[in-house]
Amino acid sequence: MHYRLHRSLLVAIALLLAALAGCQPTPEEWYGRGVLAIEKNDWAGAARAFAKAGRLADAQERAADALTHIETIELHLDAARSAMRQRRWYDAYVTLEHIAALDPEHRAVQTDLPRVIARLDARYAQAEQSAANDDYAHAAELYGDLGDYRSADALRSQMVARANELDALYDAMQSAADRGDWETALDRYKRLFSTAPNYRDIDRLGQRYLERTYRAAEQALSDGHDAEALRLLSALLACDGGYRSAQRLAEEARQGAGRQLVGVHPLNRVVGTDRGWTLQLDSVEVRPEGDLLVRVTVTNSTTIRNHLACLQNDDERPRFYLLAANGQRLLPTQWACQQWRQEAWTLEGGESTSFWWLFPAPPDITAPFTLSFADWGDLEVSIYRP
Repeated sequence: MHYRLHRSLLVAIALLLAALAGCQPTPEEWYGRGVLAIEKNDWAGAARAFAKAGRLADAQERAADALTHIETIELHLDAARSAMRQRRWYDAYVTLEHIAALDPEHRAVQTDLPRVIARLDARYAQAEQSAANDDYAHAAELYGDLGDYRSADALRSQMVARANELDALYDAMQSAADRGDWETALDRYKRLFSTAPNYRDIDRLGQRYLERTYRAAEQALSDGHDAEALRLLSALLACDGGYRSAQRLAEEARQGAGRQLVGVHPLNRVVGTDRGWTLQLDSVEVRPEGDLLVRVTVTNSTTIRNHLACLQNDDERPRFYLLAANGQRLLPTQWACQQWRQEAWTLEGGESTSFWWLFPAPPDITAPFTLSFADWGDLEVSIYRP
């Protein structure tokens, strides 16, 4: 009886094994499972399936590719975690992005990448705040840690350029102050303060420069150097129009400077040549009333006889005028042709004649102004010599 049972059991097991053998997937089915696994980013499953597909088609090659894919992800994952431990957030971000490209569903992409992005965003916000506080050097440093994340590399270049520009202005400001050139120091301070009011210690230095400029102007007035005082006070008022008694002192200096500059100031500067005539600015005379008498010489620069019309303005388009430092355009009140009662001249080659115009007093006689001589051109003039 036992013999019959044992024999029956062996037969049943044999039949079961035969049935199971008949249910095993074919190589084609294993290959198909490998393809589906790749589509699901299940690279381990793909490697197993292609391996079981045997020598069907390129199954072994695809199995090797899947294993390489897994190894690549593991290498990237090790590098990303190392970068995170060392707080190299941009390096971690780049490596995790590589993993995301290989396997978007990878656990590290779902957990570590958002944490790294949050760190980068926080540093980006710090860089923005540093730039808002005019600390462009620190902003450049922070952006430099972010690589090309959110165009941080381009922003870093902008911050470096801005920091260099402000540093150059700051150094020029301090250098001018060290040599007592308060006008230049205040000009650089004004440019710095208008664009980057929080930059380094310019507010403290600016107040110091204003005070020293004011004292220098007072000393110049006391010594009778009104023009120098006016120049200093003008620079001071350009920075702070309400500084102490600077307005009153500037008016006092302006009146004194006008008196000091009364007289003829030789210039002898060629303005230009037009239609065979060369115009030279000979001199500017400051009259006691403050008016300016401008004298020029016009020479026939050709070798033949040439015709010259009176150098005067027409009613529609003035072409002879004085442009003051404040932008005010002053037209002549008198000119040579009126006095000479002559409207034209004919001169041989090389011959010259003179002309003059009388202009109203400019607002600040010590400031440079521009004389415009029609088609001969413009010439900047400064009769004040510090």
